[in-house]
This record gives sequence, structure tokens and C-alpha cells, in this order.
Amino acid sequence: VGGTCRRLLGYFSVSTQGYPSAVMDSLSRMHLPPERLAEETADDEVVVWVSHTDPGSYLTGDLIRKKPTYVVGRSMYEFTKIPERWVHECRDNADEIWVPSSFVRDVWIDNGVAPEKVVLIPEAVDVYFFDPEVAEKIDFPLTPSMKHYNSRAAELTAEDQIARYKFLSHFKWEDRKGWDILCSSYFGSFTADDPVTLIILTHIWFPGPPETHGDATNHTYVREAIVAYVTRALGMHEADMAHFVIITSRLSEADVAALYNSVDGFVMPTKGEGWGLPPLQAMSMGVPTATTNWSGSVDFLDPDHSFPIPPERIEDIPKDSVYGYVEGKKWAVPSVTETSRIMKYMADRANERALRALGQRARRYVVKHLSEEAVARRVSERLSEIQKIIHAKAIPHRDPKDWR
Repeated sequence: VGGTCRRLLGYFSVSTQGYPSAVMDSLSRMHLPPERLAEETADDEVVVWVSHTDPGSYLTGDLIRKKPTYVVGRSMYEFTKIPERWVHECRDNADEIWVPSSFVRDVWIDNGVAPEKVVLIPEAVDVYFFDPEVAEKIDFPLTPSMKHYNSRAAELTAEDQIARYKFLSHFKWEDRKGWDILCSSYFGSFTADDPVTLIILTHIWFPGPPETHGDATNHTYVREAIVAYVTRALGMHEADMAHFVIITSRLSEADVAALYNSVDGFVMPTKGEGWGLPPLQAMSMGVPTATTNWSGSVDFLDPDHSFPIPPERIEDIPKDSVYGYVEGKKWAVPSVTETSRIMKYMADRANERALRALGQRARRYVVKHLSEEAVARRVSERLSEIQKIIHAKAIPHRDPKDWR
């Protein structure tokens, strides 16, 4: 692939008239062997390396061989306590750290990373792709080609499934995503008699346990977890549970957008996010959206265009948590009462006009503040600042022996 790209780039650089030379130069460098980048870099040229990973992996063989002038680490995080070694790795292996939200910025700084090294650069949404006027729609009931479980497939007619108010929640199947809060809120608010459907688009984060048979798309595992939880927490029999659908297919981005475009509301009472891409995608699609008003999501939630779910409390993660318990490593427990209230409001057809207007305001917000163009402007501004820093300090190209 790399060879083909380099041949194509060579062809285009000769045959394409008016294409910016800086763009062609950047594309060419993307496909250079790592060891050649340093050779083809002029002495007065600034090379910025952006490494999107956790701090322990900022330093790579490619980075050493390319010998950049300035290293940017880019990281996400969902809890309040970072590993102590990350503080040292941020200090030693990067010139600055880009984080997607004010929550992650504050966590980094509170845990000892130098404040001047932490820069907030949000994630972007492709608002042209996640556009309700462009995306197609999914037909209901779902076809067998989409791997899913339908809790009442044998009982409900196609017309009934189409007419129901449809909630969507989209997340990896793991404790942090708050699926227990979602189930308590939905199944505690609605029963089998209510004309509603909860659609969960998910895949299992840890597909290894024997009961999943090593299959991240095992919807039977997810269904059994939901039914067992609702039976235990709410004392409800499966036959009395409101309608729900579990989708575990690996959907294309086009199908994900089509699914957003086919539902009425989006709900994700997460316990912690570094950013929160699915709620933003839903907002970009003009779908009324509710998610937890804590961690990364705080930066884009506002009652004017969304439903911020308040936390009931902030607490240490469980001592047996798969995320590795450390005292002071906290997440939020979203309010079931408020999540239920929001879902009941959404499902009330009397509020349809107000909800449509809220969704439209949400899309306008995302287009204005978090489109690829909006975020690219912030990145461009920061790169200009980095260039000034480099010139002011006369930072030389790094030598591999300087890296720890």
C-alpha cells in the first residue's frame, strides 16, 4: 500500500496543476519510511509528532527514528486518578499533552502533570456525514442480516415496531458505560404495555470469559446480563419487561448514522468519559440526547440543546473493578430518578415539537463548535503557538540518546 501511495503521489505531484505544494509535501511524508524523514527534513524545519496513545507509549521506535522537533502526546482518560508512572512519562517523553476535555485536563494536572504541558483540543465530529438530511434510515423490524436480539419479535407486528418511540444507547458493553443505570431507568419506567423500544448498539469489551465464547458480538450474553440484572434489581419478570433490542453487528459508519437517523431519542447514563463521541454523533444527527453531566461530556452539554443527567454521587470505583482499584480513582453514579424522568419526557408524544427543536439546536451547536473545520482551526492555532515556542527556545532536533 505504501509503495502504491508513493507512486500515486509522485504521479499527482507532476500531473496536478494548482494543488498546494505544502499539502503534497505532507502527504508524501506520511508514506516515507520512518528512517528517511529525518534525512529529508531541512535544518530550519519544524517537525511536530502527535502520538495518540497512553503516556507509556508516547515513545516509540518510529518517533526515535524520525527525531521530531516537538512531541505532542494525545490521551483520553475516564477516571480521576491516573497511574503515577504516567506523570513521569508525560514529563520525560512529550513536550506537551493534548487532552479532549476540561475533565481530562484537570485530572492530569491534579495528579501532578505540569499545568503548562496540558492543552485542551476537543475531538471533532464529521457533521457532513452525521447529517439527518444525508444519512439513510434503518428499516424496522431489523432483518436477520443485522446480528441482533429482539425481545418481542414474535408478538409485535412490523407496524407496531415502526410506530413505537425508540430510544438508542450506543456503547461498549462494560461497567463504566452505566448499562445498569440505563436498565434501572428504562425498565423501571416502562413495562411491556408501553409503546416504547430501547435499542442498545454494543459489543462486549472483554470477549474472553467462557460465557461469551470469545465472541464480542454474543448478544445472548448481553441479554442474559440485562434480564438477570432487572430481575435482581427491580424484581421484574422478563415477560413484563418493556421491549428492547440488542444489536451486536459490527456496523459500518453509514449504518451507524442511519440508525441514529431512525430513532427518536438517545440516552447514555455513563459513569465516566474522556470525551463522549456517541452522544455528540447523536446531537449532530439532531436526535434529542441525554448523557451524564460529569467527566468529558460536561464540555458540550447544556439544557438549551441536550439533557444533562446529574450524578447522584461521585464514588471510588469498586475494589474488584476490572479497571484496577486505587483509592481516589472515582467515577460518577448517574441519577436513576432523573434519567427516568428524562426518558418519560422524551417518550411523551405531547413533547414531540419541543424535542424536535431541541435536537435542531443540538446540531447547530455541534456544527458551530465541534465540526472538523472548527477543531482544525484550534489545532492550527496551537501549531502556530508551538512554532513560536520552538523558535523562541531554539529547540534543536532531538537525538535518540536524549530520550529516556
